[in-house]
Amino acid sequence: MSTPSLPPIDDAASRPSTPPPRPAPRGALLCGIASLFGFIAYQGPSLWDETSALLQERTAAGQNVVIGYVGISPNLSAAEPPGHWYRVEGPRARLWAGWHAEQGHRWFHLQPGDLDRDQLSESIGRDLFQGVDQPLVEVGGGPISDRIPDDHEVEVMRFEGRSCAYPVIVLDKVLVINDEVDGEPLLILFTRPPATGSSVFETVLDGRRLRMGFAGYFYGRQPLLYDRSTESLWVERDEGLVSLSGPDRGRILKRLGRMQRLRWDDWSPQHGDGRVLIGSDRPRTSATL
Repeated sequence: MSTPSLPPIDDAASRPSTPPPRPAPRGALLCGIASLFGFIAYQGPSLWDETSALLQERTAAGQNVVIGYVGISPNLSAAEPPGHWYRVEGPRARLWAGWHAEQGHRWFHLQPGDLDRDQLSESIGRDLFQGVDQPLVEVGGGPISDRIPDDHEVEVMRFEGRSCAYPVIVLDKVLVINDEVDGEPLLILFTRPPATGSSVFETVLDGRRLRMGFAGYFYGRQPLLYDRSTESLWVERDEGLVSLSGPDRGRILKRLGRMQRLRWDDWSPQHGDGRVLIGSDRPRTSATL
């Protein structure tokens, strides 16, 4: 005899009834919202400051990452200028040019009318910014340029058919670069923002190549340079790099143009065979960045 199939038993009726959840009192909800907004209002500025500080630290860490640029550290000196570091002595004038262990105080020699004393800053040290005379470069990549972070700034140009890049962190530490690209000499003078890029000058005058260094002064807010051979003083003007003293007084080195400032990752992918300045050939005791 077959057993008839029965429908499944619905035991809902047999379970004890559960009362529906009661909504939270409206007053408690409003109190919670008010407390949240109060916390944000009280702690918000502090949290924002902490977030901003973390972002600044992250940026600073990226900017100071050890890349390995060679020989670009400042040339610090404890030498103090004499009491009268600019002296007019009859038909001649002297401007303090630093201290030498064997020679003592050194001087730039000029005529009293060569400089406007009011435009001349006090000395911060001759060659404090160690200009580059023997550039070290990598072409088509290398162990140093391959470590440059994407967001680092470089100044770039195309000279004699060659794409060239100069990390801003290097330019800022050396100020002056006596460069030579494929046998053609040129002079680079770092220009800080808001200028869009550093100036590039010709550097041959009457068949002579001039190599420049930092004289230790600013003249009308422009860095005062000196020719390493004659120690004549030069400054950037609208018309070019102008000699203020010495045998070339009044002569001008023509500005060839200004470089363009870009991020490394905006320049490097399109210039795989580019030439990158990675330091200066100095004595091995020089610090690296």
